[in-house]
Amino acid sequence: MNKQRYLFFKYGLVLSIVLLLVLLILQLTESLENSFNYLTLVFSFFAICISLYSCKIADEAYHSSLRPILVFVLKNDGGKKRWMIENVGNGAALNIRIYRGDLKTDWLEGKKFYPIPARTRIECPLQDACNRLGAAYESVTKEKYHSICGDYYTALEEGEGPVEWNKIPTQRHEELTEREPL
Repeated sequence: MNKQRYLFFKYGLVLSIVLLLVLLILQLTESLENSFNYLTLVFSFFAICISLYSCKIADEAYHSSLRPILVFVLKNDGGKKRWMIENVGNGAALNIRIYRGDLKTDWLEGKKFYPIPARTRIECPLQDACNRLGAAYESVTKEKYHSICGDYYTALEEGEGPVEWNKIPTQRHEELTEREPL
């Protein structure tokens, strides 16, 4: 569902709720002798509840269809191990910041990185010895996510990432690395 149709649907839903409230007020001020009008009002209420639930599901589907998911993979290339960043999600990852650190709480270095399209693998710019890698990134809908890989475990969460990342100066990664489709 594109954004324009989605907004049209939301405004239509708000308008139907307002109309239902007006009908409810009119029904309550008149006598409720006619049970048909009362049943119509009840069915209208349930229809609006179902529409609200459908709207919520459509909103979640829209955002998940554009969500990037960055994971770190250790690739063995002829005896040489290299860290790769894979976008296994459905949308491009934008405004990427990549960090490396040790297994304790220290994050050592950060780099800004160019966007990674969906279903693409790129060599990680931080290849120095490290025990943890992290990435903070955004989707095209400006939602923020982060991934942390350490001790053979990857955590994917919403938000900007650990507070310590904001204290680390990040340098731009100047080299363009080759992109591999997944």
